Amino acid sequence: MARRLPVTADRPPRRRANRGHGVLWGFLGAGVAGLLVGGLFWLDAQSGPSRGLAGQPSPSVAAAAPTPAPPPVPTAAPDPFTTIGPEGSAALPDLAPTPAPEPATPPTPATIIAPPPTATPAAIPRATLEQIATNQPTKLTVYRAAHNPRVLILDFPSLHAQAVALNRVAALTEKKDAPHDRVLSDSELRGLISAAGKNYDTYYGGHDYDGTALARFFTLAEGVGITVAEGEVLEILLKQKVLRVADKGFSAGEPVQAVISVAGIATDEDKAIELRRDILRHEMAHGEFFTQVFFRAACDDFWRNGLSAAERKLFTRFLDKAGYDTKNEPLVINEMQAYLGFTPSAALFGARQLGVSEQTLADLRARFREAVPNPADF
Repeated sequence: MARRLPVTADRPPRRRANRGHGVLWGFLGAGVAGLLVGGLFWLDAQSGPSRGLAGQPSPSVAAAAPTPAPPPVPTAAPDPFTTIGPEGSAALPDLAPTPAPEPATPPTPATIIAPPPTATPAAIPRATLEQIATNQPTKLTVYRAAHNPRVLILDFPSLHAQAVALNRVAALTEKKDAPHDRVLSDSELRGLISAAGKNYDTYYGGHDYDGTALARFFTLAEGVGITVAEGEVLEILLKQKVLRVADKGFSAGEPVQAVISVAGIATDEDKAIELRRDILRHEMAHGEFFTQVFFRAACDDFWRNGLSAAERKLFTRFLDKAGYDTKNEPLVINEMQAYLGFTPSAALFGARQLGVSEQTLADLRARFREAVPNPADF
């Protein structure tokens, strides 16, 4: 039989609770406790990761890795080329600079202004041989021959001015020791003249060319450039329609014109006039050969039929010694007629240069005048 405990005075006896009510209250208490704990977790999530002791992250939340501070930027050493010195100027390093080689100065080509194709040639004076010979110019002066306006005359103030403008044309067109497929440079030409024992300024006393030869020179010269003096001549030739601009370079104008030249001579005035007169007469004969078809045909016939083979050899030898390209037969015929028919001065051409007696030369001249009448009075 079970023993019953006695009731003491300081502990009142417990009342027996109703079991159904106890279970209900138990469920209610557990629900309230769950709500309180869930609310705390929700508040903690909204305020960021929870912190533990001494500000350390809670073990239940992963802390973000701290961003490292950027390393300090080292101070660059002063650049000696940009450091400003005490006087406000750049303090350059004490170096001995290597001087750069001076670039070669290429020849400056002249600027040529070609006239419009329909432009009328600028009017220039027509003058006789005597008028030109007795008036030595102070600058390049241009005339047309009074007896033949298709002959353009360039009168240069000096032999040097004439040389720098036309010597390269002469070398390309007439000289045996110069190439005929390219234009010589100035230094090459001076070397050629020196090797021949000639003087650059007196290389030619006068010049003569037709439009075709001049067109060829200036076309070839486009590849190497032309001098200022040559450019001045080219501009005159274009304005006077001796030349015209072609698809490739230049071509001769139509009808074909001749260009001859003479120069001022620094000597006694009377001697200068006499020499200019002789040179100009010789060059005017070339102008006729280039522009007068019947005169040229008569000269050609005299060369082939009026002279013997031995006489032709005399002229060929004379011209070869003078440096002409004797393989160029039209050039030989042209020079023959100008010397034989239109150069009476013994200073320029005589029996001694040809290698014959004075009488033989006189006979040759008489035969030439009979076969080839003077085409004009000049």
